[in-house]
Amino acid sequence: MLEKGENSCSCVRGNCACCADIKIPEFHHDSKFSC
Repeated sequence: MLEKGENSCSCVRGNCACCADIKIPEFHHDSKFSC
């Protein structure tokens, strides 16, 4: 159920978190993605 795109984006149930060189704190509290 976990899909990763070319942009290092993880999408679960329509919720996507993109992990780049910069980690976004806003994603940390509401997601279970491993960036």
